[in-house]
Amino acid sequence: MGVLGSTFAGAFLSTRGGSKEQQQKQQGPPVQAGSKDEEDFIQKFLQSADGGDQKAQH
Repeated sequence: MGVLGSTFAGAFLSTRGGSKEQQQKQQGPPVQAGSKDEEDFIQKFLQSADGGDQKAQH
């Protein structure tokens, strides 16, 4: 019973997703844009830049 309990407890703790601080750090800084169009342009540029890095890494 103890072995099964510790196994399930370990699985639960390892898959629960981490803390909110770590998730916020991964998102990066907020975009400071003057207009909605500028914000959309910056978001698309960042997505294309991230996509190019993924292709290079294989």
